[in-house]
Amino acid sequence: CDCNKMELRQNHRSDETLFEFYTSLIRGGSFFETPLSEILKYARAKFPRQPGYPQWSLTISNAQRRLINKKQGEATKPKDAVLIQATDGPLWLFKDLKLIGHLAGTQRGVINSGFYTVEALEADAVVVRCEMSQKTLRLPIDFVKKSMRNCFALTQYACQGLSLQGRVRIFVNHPRMDKRKLYVCSSRCTQASLLEIC
Repeated sequence: CDCNKMELRQNHRSDETLFEFYTSLIRGGSFFETPLSEILKYARAKFPRQPGYPQWSLTISNAQRRLINKKQGEATKPKDAVLIQATDGPLWLFKDLKLIGHLAGTQRGVINSGFYTVEALEADAVVVRCEMSQKTLRLPIDFVKKSMRNCFALTQYACQGLSLQGRVRIFVNHPRMDKRKLYVCSSRCTQASLLEIC
């Protein structure tokens, strides 16, 4: 970038309360020198866990992500859901389920980290709508097993760059959790009232 520096100063993603919290974690912020344990105690009180399932859970580990996806999928599936054994683990498919692409490059119109909503289930395929392009795609079951994942839960790494609508629950009890990861996860949310730190 020819040694140019660009500073983004206007918040377009979240409300002011949430913006003030996550910007307090970075250099120059009021929490930058505060130990992580104290920040997490404050955050758990300010953004408490709510009952029921959130739209999104953010984790550090893939093992926890898989476990949340499995449990929430089983708990929320309708009676007509269809179970497939995907590469990432058991996956209940049903209308209106949201999936995320997990692949290198682009295949069959699916991109990595793109969101897709199930519109119909066929004997050998799944019909999905791409949230970005609004195009309808007919994907073979074998492709879905290999290249699509449930996205009730995402890892901190995978959520970077996303704006997540609805409740966002962040699981912070992990040895690799730090202020930078907390900043990334909490800044995916759009409203302070929709953030949960647990």
